[in-house]
Amino acid sequence: MYMVFMGLAGLFGLVAAVFGIILLINAFKTDTTQGILCLCVPFYALYWAFAKFTHPKKGLIIAGWLGAAVLAGIMNVLSGIFAASAFNDAAQQQMQMMQQMQQPGAVPAWPAPPQ
Repeated sequence: MYMVFMGLAGLFGLVAAVFGIILLINAFKTDTTQGILCLCVPFYALYWAFAKFTHPKKGLIIAGWLGAAVLAGIMNVLSGIFAASAFNDAAQQQMQMMQQMQQPGAVPAWPAPPQ
């Protein structure tokens, strides 16, 4: 299940990157200084997108950029939760097999290697 969430996180991250590049290109077209500030200064791109960005589809571009970024973050968190759960289950199964092996006269739970 965690692989599904990782795939969705990658997809939403790609969508956010595309919209972010659209914003960055427009910032450089407006002024080189604005583009460099959007590229290098944290949160300046967010300020610039709301205050100075002019485009006929401004709302759609900003919503796509921020919405996809938020969804990518949520999917990353969910994939981490499900991955931790899956790995915990696998570790518990392995511990049970090891405990069975330590009992006298125990037969291994996995097949013996071919001879």
